[in-house]
Amino acid sequence: MKKVNVKFRSVRIKLFLTLSIITILIIALLIVMNSIVLESFYTLSKINTVKQEFQVINNLYNKNDPSVLIQVRRDALANNFDIMIENENYIVEFSTNENFTNAINQNNDITAHFNIQDEEQQRTIFTRDNYIIRKVESNGLNCILLTGRLDNGYRVYKYQFLQ
Repeated sequence: MKKVNVKFRSVRIKLFLTLSIITILIIALLIVMNSIVLESFYTLSKINTVKQEFQVINNLYNKNDPSVLIQVRRDALANNFDIMIENENYIVEFSTNENFTNAINQNNDITAHFNIQDEEQQRTIFTRDNYIIRKVESNGLNCILLTGRLDNGYRVYKYQFLQ
């Protein structure tokens, strides 16, 4: 019987092992970067999108644009978020999702519009005079919820998943 000796001295084996280890290290580095660094980037970009959309809606209502609801629906579909607008009498003027409307109406934490309690401050991401952005959890997924008041007195609830 012949004895089989594996030779790790050949250039082909050394090159293969070196390239394999480098490839594995690059993939591991990309996974770590994605989970640590890019998560905060995604969150920040979603927060900026939420802020910009609130300003767009407020400007459309200030201009008394008759196509405001069509434009809001188009933006909601394009950016994958749910939005609800209710008038000063708490009557829903517009909603992109009936389930979202029911969840808002049943959630006392959200309907206590701008009364921020101590435990809520931990979830508050950004606060302005006329809106608050909070990080909330829905069905185990992290989401951003903007609760705001337009210049005309209407209330806006914008809900967007972080994933």
